[in-house]
Amino acid sequence: MCPLFTAFATGLILTFAQQNPLTEGRAVAYLQQLPVQQIDRSLPGTPFESWVRQVAGAQAGVTWMLTDCGNSSIGSAGGDIPGCVEVNAMLPNYRKVAVVVQIGTYSKGINGQPRLLFAVIEDKGKLFNVPRLGDLPEMLRMRVIRPKRTPVKLPALPAVRVPLWFNSGRPIGEDFRWLAETVSYQPPHVRAPAQAPTKVSDGALIGSVISRVVPEYPLLARKNRITGMVLVQVTIAEDGRVVEAVAISGPPVLRKSSEEAARKWIFKPTVLNGVPVRIQGNLTFVFSQP
Repeated sequence: MCPLFTAFATGLILTFAQQNPLTEGRAVAYLQQLPVQQIDRSLPGTPFESWVRQVAGAQAGVTWMLTDCGNSSIGSAGGDIPGCVEVNAMLPNYRKVAVVVQIGTYSKGINGQPRLLFAVIEDKGKLFNVPRLGDLPEMLRMRVIRPKRTPVKLPALPAVRVPLWFNSGRPIGEDFRWLAETVSYQPPHVRAPAQAPTKVSDGALIGSVISRVVPEYPLLARKNRITGMVLVQVTIAEDGRVVEAVAISGPPVLRKSSEEAARKWIFKPTVLNGVPVRIQGNLTFVFSQP
């Protein structure tokens, strides 16, 4: 086939995809055929689906689904919701792998600039973050997963002036008092920056629910037959309790009730690299007339 015609046809396909709303079938097929090298340059040009099968093994159970990326991703102007494809693999040794890749937005479709949102390994109830997609095969080969640690850069301490001799002409007692005050100087306490919540997919969040509360249907909305879906972003503390709930889409009259219900949900604590962490994800509440 003529190379020029092939390039032209490929351009038409990409243009058509960008002008169509995102659907699960189109999104999953796009990621499965995408060369994994476009997400991590250290990997080969193998199609993403073939690479996942090679890493997870022939006997692993693999599922693909379209999901909401959450606010951690880069959305488009006008409040368009970013779309991600979530890949889950259950390995024969009972380890689980979840990889989430952003591929576009729900209304504008595939944008041709995929990026890894996050990848984690679940082993014996603990989550281990995978820094790069290329690190996944090595971490899965480990009998005991040892997460890669990022070196910590300590803040520089202010210089302390120390006298070399006492020649101020003051009484010797005053010189020694000045020396004591100088040597005992302590730099101000430096606070470490607050750790941002770890983003999790909707499926992983629902799978960790311990207790859930159904929102009340507001009387005003019921009388006016207002229905719809409300998306609430929740921040969950290290102990599994919701510390913040903010409705980010849905009919305004239904948002307050959804936020109040979301604050009462309780989840299993999330452990990442052996340490309980704060997480953030989305809950969906659907209001419909009986």
